[in-house]
Amino acid sequence: MKHKKKLVTVATAFGITSAAALYAERKILSSLFERDDQWMKGARDGKRYAYEWFDDKGANHRYIEAHDHVRLHAYELPQSIPTHRYMIMLHGFHGYVKELSYEAKHFYEMGYHLILPSMRAHGMSEGAMITMGILEHLDVCRWMEEVRRTDPQAQITLYGVSMGAATTLLTLAKPQGEWVRAAIADCPYARVIDVFDYYLSKRLHLPYRWYLYACNELVYHKSHISLKEARPIDVVDQIKTPLLLIHGDADDLVPYSMMDELYQKVNGPKQKLTIPHAGHALSSSYDPDTYWQCVDAFLKRYSL
Repeated sequence: MKHKKKLVTVATAFGITSAAALYAERKILSSLFERDDQWMKGARDGKRYAYEWFDDKGANHRYIEAHDHVRLHAYELPQSIPTHRYMIMLHGFHGYVKELSYEAKHFYEMGYHLILPSMRAHGMSEGAMITMGILEHLDVCRWMEEVRRTDPQAQITLYGVSMGAATTLLTLAKPQGEWVRAAIADCPYARVIDVFDYYLSKRLHLPYRWYLYACNELVYHKSHISLKEARPIDVVDQIKTPLLLIHGDADDLVPYSMMDELYQKVNGPKQKLTIPHAGHALSSSYDPDTYWQCVDAFLKRYSL
């Protein structure tokens, strides 16, 4: 997102106006949602990784077909001793599987058989457009079906960060069997349009909501998906699966206030954790002791 922000800033600084400015900004914003082929990226400041551990595990490659015939890819890290406990881990917007390697190591050591999908339009998964959870949550349902097909006794837990967390909420809002044991959503958004409006307005000090809605029209023409539908807040009241919401109160992308909005609407078993001073998707790295103490206790109660 940083390079696109710079392009918008340049356009504004040089006084590009009228139709040309509108066209440039709409193109820049629409490109945010086009596919991201990178499967590895630079490390974020403050983020913990376990790349070497992940590579040493020699993950298996798994493929399935989505409901719209898009070919989806995931890395699989099976336990050396077979288990029926599975965790599906979902990365964020323009993210990649290995950015969750630190968290994956922890969950693997807890005894989970791990499935780490590349979200559609990311990495080795096909797809032309990122839809912020709208199509992605249907893909997660397909992954769960695949796990249950290969292991009818599977007990599944979901873990998602940022867009992966919002996708988790949208997935859980669909009726699920008791074999979906629990879920952890780390810094999910309540409404995606508000997230981009918040981020761009805060960083550029400009009212970008109008451009975002114009951008949405471009995305719709390419994918027949409206980003306005990416609103977990509208469906979280249907979640029955035990849910842990986590958010850092220094998040500069997804407003911290969204956690309470979501939490208040969840009717099923729920818990929330605030990590003071943690930025976006950095809670597990900023204060790992508090993070894992809460996560482990939650999983031991509902999932293990």
